[in-house]
Formats: sequence, structure tokens, C-alpha cells
Amino acid sequence: MSRRAPKLFAENEPPREWCLALADGTVRESLSVHHVREIVETGVASADSYILRLGDPVWQRLGDHPIWAEIAPRAPTVGFAAPAAVDPGVQAHEVHAATPKMQAVWRAQRDHTQRVLQAHAADEDLGRLLQSLGFACGVVGLICLGDIIVFTFPLGAAFIMLVGVARLISLWLVWRILR
Repeated sequence: MSRRAPKLFAENEPPREWCLALADGTVRESLSVHHVREIVETGVASADSYILRLGDPVWQRLGDHPIWAEIAPRAPTVGFAAPAAVDPGVQAHEVHAATPKMQAVWRAQRDHTQRVLQAHAADEDLGRLLQSLGFACGVVGLICLGDIIVFTFPLGAAFIMLVGVARLISLWLVWRILR
């Protein structure tokens, strides 16, 4: 159902010979049969609206007028959907309720899986703790190494050695990341 007025060309347009009085009291004049049909299809007018042929003195109810048979909205046709074709490769299986034995097996499997996941989580937590302790020990060791270098060697040599240690550590970190 289109809500737009039909595209009519002047040479093909039926004569505009109708007036339509709507339920809100407005009157639309100089309408063709196509215009009246579109107004009814959009729901602005109904069978209770009144129609008048230009030049006639009497208004007539649109539902009682002979033109109603031509412009009445069509009743929607509801088609029943056919069941989908069965794939011949699919075999139907009946689903039964789980037996108490199967439920016990599922519960045992779920409990085992929960224990395994909790053990993995505990191992990950321990691993993170050890990793953070290792980083802290590495930082403290580098500070101690820097102190030893600074207080043992002259200032220029200590600076060169510290730069060398920092480069070696950065190369080692890059190698670990890329590996």
C-alpha cells in the first residue's frame, strides 16, 4: 500500500469530478477516482466519509456509493506458511530427560572442572607474585650495581659503565619481547 499520490500525467488522468467530505469536517475538492482511492488507502477517509460528484446537489455516504466497490481497500490476505521441507540427510532424534545417573556424572564433571580452574587461578596468582618479586629484586640489584660502579670507579668511567649496563638490559628486554 503506497502512501504517495499516484503519478498521473495530464493526458492520462481521469477527470477530476469528485468532492470528498472527511470526518474532521474538511472538504477536498476536484479529485479524480485515483485521488479518492489514495485518500482511502492512507486512512484519511473511510466508508463513513461523504462524496459528491461535482454539479450534483446531494452528498452521499462513500460506503453506500457505487464507487466504493472500486476504491475500497482490499482485505489483507493471510497465507498460511507451509512447513519447511525436511532435509533428507537429517535424522530425527528424540530428546529424553536426563537420568539421575547422567545428572550425577554432569555434577561430578562440573565439580572437577571448578577445582581445576581454581587451581589454575591460584597458580596464576602465585606466578604474578613471584614475577613482581623478581622485578623488585632486579631493580634493587641494578641500584646496588650502580652504587658499586659509582663509588668504585672515577665519575667518567662510572657513567660509561652505567650507560653500557642500561643498553645491555634494554637489548635483553627487546630480545625477550621479540622472542
